[in-house]
Amino acid sequence: MQHAVVPVSRTPTVIMRSRLRTAAGQPLLAAIVLCGFALRLWWLFTHTYAIENDGAEYARIAQNVLHGNGYVGLQPGPELLFPPLYPALIAALSPVFGIEHAGRVVSLILGSGLPIPAYLLARRLFGRRTGIAAAAFVAFNPMLIAYSTAVLSETTYLSLQITAAYLLLCAHDRRDLVRAAIAGGCWALAALVRPEAALILGLFSAVAVAIGLVVRAQRPAIKVAIVSLAVCGATFLPYAAWTSYQAGHLQWSGKATVSSFINQRIGDGMSYTVATSSLDPDGRPTGVLLVPNSYIKGNFGSVPMFSAGTQIRFERAGVHQLWWNFGRKAALGAPVLAILAAIGLFGGPWTRRHNTNLLLLVAYGSANAVVFGSIGWFQFRFLLSLLPIFLIFAARGTVRLAEVAAARLKWGTAKLPATTASTALTAVALVVASAITLNSLPGGNVQGLGARGTTQATAKIVGDWLHDQGRGLAATVMSYSATLAYYSGGVWYPTGYSTSDDAVVAYLERIRPTSLVLTTTATDTYETRWIRDGVPDPHYRPINTFHLNGATTVVYERVN
Repeated sequence: MQHAVVPVSRTPTVIMRSRLRTAAGQPLLAAIVLCGFALRLWWLFTHTYAIENDGAEYARIAQNVLHGNGYVGLQPGPELLFPPLYPALIAALSPVFGIEHAGRVVSLILGSGLPIPAYLLARRLFGRRTGIAAAAFVAFNPMLIAYSTAVLSETTYLSLQITAAYLLLCAHDRRDLVRAAIAGGCWALAALVRPEAALILGLFSAVAVAIGLVVRAQRPAIKVAIVSLAVCGATFLPYAAWTSYQAGHLQWSGKATVSSFINQRIGDGMSYTVATSSLDPDGRPTGVLLVPNSYIKGNFGSVPMFSAGTQIRFERAGVHQLWWNFGRKAALGAPVLAILAAIGLFGGPWTRRHNTNLLLLVAYGSANAVVFGSIGWFQFRFLLSLLPIFLIFAARGTVRLAEVAAARLKWGTAKLPATTASTALTAVALVVASAITLNSLPGGNVQGLGARGTTQATAKIVGDWLHDQGRGLAATVMSYSATLAYYSGGVWYPTGYSTSDDAVVAYLERIRPTSLVLTTTATDTYETRWIRDGVPDPHYRPINTFHLNGATTVVYERVN
C-alpha cells in the first residue's frame, strides 16, 4: 500500500509555525508604526511653523476648489502644474482641520503608514525579518519623519507607489490579472499625485515584458504588465484629457512640459534662476516658472526634444548626486545605511525566484533613478523617491550581515539556534543603525521645511501682516515667496530676474501688483540694492520693514 507523501513545506506543523511567526510579526510591526507616528507627531508640534512654497500652491488649489473658484492655484489661470489628488485630500479634510493643517494631517497619516507597504514589499522579496527591518528604517528615517509633517506630496506619493509596487510584484508572482488591475489603479493614484509615477510604471513594465520574452516561464507576466498599464492609463486619462483641453493640444502632464523647458534652458548654459525667472529687455516674463501656463500651452514653442548626448549628461549628473548624497548625507543615514544597502544588493543568497524579483525591484529603483536623472537641476527632496527602495536594501543588508556573522561565529546551539542568534544580531544592528540615523534628526536639510528661523517663517509673518491690513493691499502680491502670497490671501506674481533695472520696472508696470515685497536674502541682486537706494518706480512706496532671521524684508504699496 502506497502512502501519499506530504511535502514538508505543507505539513501542519510547518504551516502552524509559519502562522505563529506571521502573528508574532504583527505586534512588532504595529509597535514600529506607532513609534514612527509618535516621532512624526513630535516633529509636527515642535518643528513646523510655516507652509512650504509648493505646499502653498497645494493649499490654495484646495481653497479655491472649496470656494467654487475652480482648479486654480496662486497664479492667475487654471493650475496645470500640480495634479489633483493631493489637493483633493486636503479639501476633504479641511472642514475638520482647516486648509493648512489638513495638508499636514494627510502627510502625517500616509507618512506614518509608509512602513506598512515597505514591510510587505521587503517581506515578499526577502522574508519577515527583512520586512521588519525595512519598516523600522522607514519609520525612523529623519527625512521621512520631517516630510510626513509638511504640506508636500512626497509621503502621500511614496505610500501609494510602494503599495502599487508590492501589489504588482504579487500579481507578477501569481499571474493574477485582478491583482494586476488593482496595482494599476493604485499606480494611477500615485500618478495623480506626481505624474512621473506613470513613467516609472512604463519603464518597470518594459523590464517585466523583456524578462517574459527572454525567460519562457515568465511569459504569463507579460499579461500582468499589460493589464496594469492599461488600468493605470484608463484611470489617469481624465486628468490628461483635462490638461490637454486647457493647453489646447495633447498634453499628458504640464509638469513634464515645464521640466523639459527648464532643462533646455539650463542645457543652453543658463543658471536655474535665469531659466526659471528671467525677464526680456522689455520686461516681458520669459522665465519658465514666471509664466508656466504659457509654456504648457505652446506659446514659447513645442516641447523640446533632447539629444542622446544631452540626456546622458543629465543622467550622469543625476547619478553623481545619488552617489554623493546617499553616501555622504547624515539625514539619509550615510555612510552606515549605504554600506548596508550595498550588502543587501550584492550579498545574496541567489535563487531563480529571488533573482527575478530582485531584478524587478532593481528595475523599479532604476526607473526612479532615470526619472530623477532626467531633471537638469537638483533639490534635496528629489532623493525621497528613491529612499524607500534604498532602505529596503539596507534592511536586507542588515539581516544578511547578521546571518553571516551568526554562521561564522558558530552561535547556533541547541539552546540558541542559529536563526535565533541571527535574529538577535539583526535586532542589535537595527538599533545601532537606526540610532545613527536618528542622530541627524535635530538638524540637517530636513529642518528647512517651514521651521522657525527659515525664509518660510519670515514669509509667513510678512504675509500675515499683509492679510491683516485689509483695504485690498494684498489683492495681488509680487514677492520672492509663494508662502508669503498664500498667507497674504492674494494672487501671486513671482519676482522676475534681470540685470537691468529698466526691465524689472517695465515688468512691474506690466503687472501692477498692489504690493511689492523685496528681501535681502533673494538671489536677485537688484532687491538688496533697491531696499538700500529705493525702488526706481515712483508708483511704489515703502510701508513696513521687517528685520527677521538675519534678513531685511520691505513691503511696498502701489500708489497712483
